[in-house]
Amino acid sequence: IKTKVKLKRERLLMYTVRAVLLLDAQGERIVAKYYTPPNEEPIWGTKDVQIQFEKLLRQKAQPEAQILMLNECVAVFREVGDMIIFVIGDKNENELILDSVVSCLYDSLSSILKEAPSKMSLLDNYNIDYVLLMVDEVVDGGIILESDPVIVCERLAVRSQGEAGGVDRAFGSVIRGVVEVIST
Repeated sequence: IKTKVKLKRERLLMYTVRAVLLLDAQGERIVAKYYTPPNEEPIWGTKDVQIQFEKLLRQKAQPEAQILMLNECVAVFREVGDMIIFVIGDKNENELILDSVVSCLYDSLSSILKEAPSKMSLLDNYNIDYVLLMVDEVVDGGIILESDPVIVCERLAVRSQGEAGGVDRAFGSVIRGVVEVIST
């Protein structure tokens, strides 16, 4: 006896992130990467909408909590010195997965900077280049690629070894230029 089974096609389930944010204690942007899944309308809109969202996040974030729901999104965060690391996911995203991304970012930052992460340590000595590369190693296009800080730091070390060739230095200067344009 043969039976026909109709399979309901659903989108492929992958752990995704809507944004990775590093904000200072006042809610000002240090690093911000927003992601929109393919075939979906951007929910973040303009830079002004993003900045309003970031300010609201900072206002709602309480030190005793590490998770909050805001605007149909779940935000997992960790306060680190004078800044906060936020990872934003859809309201149905697994908070433990988002927390593993926050932990990976924190541990990777600590390794890269060789000290407790702070706003000044990120902005000194062009560390922001490595922070942006680090975020790209962990999350690419909103898809979580890596949650092991050791692997992330190894990948960054391989990239930094190529600096003698000049390509990475040129890339770093481009990134610094983009950061300067964004911050103005």
